[in-house]
Amino acid sequence: MEGCPDIYGYVCYRTWLRDWFEWKKSVRETYSHRLFARLAGQRSPSTLIQVMDGVRNVSATALEGFLRALDLDVGEERFFRDLVQLDQGATPVVRAQALERILATQRFVETRSMSGELTRVLSDWHGPAIFELAGCVDFQLDPAWIAQRLAPAITEAEAAATLELLLRVGMLKRTETGVEREAPRFGIPQPVHRTAALRYHQAMLRLALRGLETFDENARFVSGFTTAIDPARLPELQKELNGFLGQFFGRCEGEEHPTEAYQMSLAFFPLSSRSAD
Repeated sequence: MEGCPDIYGYVCYRTWLRDWFEWKKSVRETYSHRLFARLAGQRSPSTLIQVMDGVRNVSATALEGFLRALDLDVGEERFFRDLVQLDQGATPVVRAQALERILATQRFVETRSMSGELTRVLSDWHGPAIFELAGCVDFQLDPAWIAQRLAPAITEAEAAATLELLLRVGMLKRTETGVEREAPRFGIPQPVHRTAALRYHQAMLRLALRGLETFDENARFVSGFTTAIDPARLPELQKELNGFLGQFFGRCEGEEHPTEAYQMSLAFFPLSSRSAD
């Protein structure tokens, strides 16, 4: 319908619901939260407000009612379900699968949503690696060169696609002498960022395992220890680790003549759980 916000241009279902409701009121002055609740089979007219504001989630039963009230076509309904799963899926795997389906939806790709495209950059190791490689003194704006320079090597087509993506979202900017690196000019909704970060860390940890077997000890550093702690101290320890990583990153960013892209990962996680009792 004319003027209706295109759901395929969104990566947060709550934001789309808010825009959809405002559009609905603009074309029908008498439309209200109470009317939506009646159409969705909800007792409280505040349900929609609470969902839009992030105060509550949409249950499986309520979701069916929402879909009736929204009156979406088959494709839009499927996409809305994926957006809901991305935001409130029960496990990281469920949320990651929803993100995969969203990024693979042709209508979503055609809208070229900037937040969606930035999500592609951050959820694949190629993007951050090429972005950092672009800061090296011998960088060449050539997909063939980039493909072979990365470790492990990727295809020229993958390098070309990722390079174009970095340019499109503004993380790289063409200059007379090559490219300049810039910070993204927009953010990613938290549900997407959380899932993209999961994919990013999964990919980097897999590369770390490969690096143990591929690179000489002089070209890498891997260290760790096993210890017992009071889980109540975890927030304090996380804060200290974040502080250290911030300082370490600052020292790396100050490099005047970088020649290689490196990855820094720390993994601090439980090896026991009371739930196993």
